[in-house]
Amino acid sequence: MSEHTDELVAKYTGQLASYTRWLTFATWMAALLSAIGIGISIWIAYSTNELKIAAAEQLGEMRKSSEQVERSIKAANDQVSQMKASNRLAELGQTRQLRAYITLDDYDIVDFASKSMRVRLIVKNVGQTPAYSVWTRRCEDILPDVYDVKSPTYFSTTLKEWSQESALGSGVSQSTIPDRDNCKDKSKEYSSQDLRDFQRGTKIYVFWGASYYLDIFSEPRYFRFCRYLKNGDIKTWYSCDDHNDAN
Repeated sequence: MSEHTDELVAKYTGQLASYTRWLTFATWMAALLSAIGIGISIWIAYSTNELKIAAAEQLGEMRKSSEQVERSIKAANDQVSQMKASNRLAELGQTRQLRAYITLDDYDIVDFASKSMRVRLIVKNVGQTPAYSVWTRRCEDILPDVYDVKSPTYFSTTLKEWSQESALGSGVSQSTIPDRDNCKDKSKEYSSQDLRDFQRGTKIYVFWGASYYLDIFSEPRYFRFCRYLKNGDIKTWYSCDDHNDAN
């Protein structure tokens, strides 16, 4: 009986030792596989981080390239704008240099101190090229003397219709007489009292108007003027405080 028991114990002990060895091996293998898994995870994480870094670097390079392209485009656009501005300035300079300029050049008094007294104005093209469709409209009157002499009426800066087809060459002058349109009738006679008041200095002799024309570039132009004589002096004219402008 004792021998049989010893055999069973020995057999069980051997099986237990074998199971223990197998369990140890399995535990070791599980630890190894876990370590391998951790290593793989670490490698994947590292590789993913490397990919992220590479992607970020590539994105940064793409952004730099895009910014460089944008700067190049902006620089090209700026250059084009500068060229256009230079061309506009050159064209403007050429226009200013070559265009016609009409101005009030001189005057003379017709029938001074008589009831039919009139001012004959002389306009002149002081530009380098002819003025076309020239039309000068003007008025005159004897008015009370005031501190700030202003134009009694205004002529527009534009014309609706260019009805006069006359040209005025460079350096050429043209005389003009009072216009019926928007002015007192040409046949109007000044009273003796108006003439005396002008000579005494209590009234002034005012003449105002505008010249309209087209320059060589077909641009509509105008020149407005307002002048007056005082104290009966017909040799010196003065500029009004307004209505003296041009384009």
